[in-house]
Amino acid sequence: MKFYKPLIACLAGVVCAGCAKFPVNGTTDARHVTFRFRVAGQIRPDYVYIVAIRTSTDLNPDTINGPIPVITYPNANGFVAGQPTHFILYDPTLARPFIIRRFLPTTDPGNPVDLTKWTDVGVPINYGDVGAGTRELTFEITLDQIADNHAAALLLRTLQVNILTMNRVSTGTGTGRIIDSLGDNRTVNGINQFIKIPLNSSRIYDNQFFNLLEPPSDAPSSIDCLDPDLDLTDFSVEVTTP
Repeated sequence: MKFYKPLIACLAGVVCAGCAKFPVNGTTDARHVTFRFRVAGQIRPDYVYIVAIRTSTDLNPDTINGPIPVITYPNANGFVAGQPTHFILYDPTLARPFIIRRFLPTTDPGNPVDLTKWTDVGVPINYGDVGAGTRELTFEITLDQIADNHAAALLLRTLQVNILTMNRVSTGTGTGRIIDSLGDNRTVNGINQFIKIPLNSSRIYDNQFFNLLEPPSDAPSSIDCLDPDLDLTDFSVEVTTP
């Protein structure tokens, strides 16, 4: 698998008019995080693949507001609930096939993010090839890309992470929506799982580390089948410190 390192990316469809440019952060002491996940089938350009994250300056953030999948309608955005701060979307229509987006903050401390509004803040500094038959998505970001500035990035202690796959977002119309996310989606408790990633040292956190949290061939109890192109089979999150 090749990795690409864009110096500047020009993306369509961002919040501001025209074309946005996101320079790669040049800070030498930035921490890096590499995300990897695999499906049983192959990555489809018409399906939705998202990594949702919640940043925290706490070593032990609360365990009730991490990113979880949207199951039913109505909902805020059709793909993620909880209190995520960012999400990284695979979008093959873009000049670079991944985009980092930040949910906009609110003035309500009990509900600090507006899940209906977001802005594009960057692109991964590395990503893997995605071609016909590809089963795995891989990309790398720096913590500076998901913080207000470098000083704020240095204060981050953990990420709460979920991986979300779906054939379409939840819009309240139509049937046959199929999803997968971290955890056993065949159970009510299993479907609302997310993982905590400490950022204090270099380490790989994978499915084995989390005691096979993500089983193959799982689906929400209300869905009779699972498309292999959405069925998560393996994942890892690698933290690299300077």
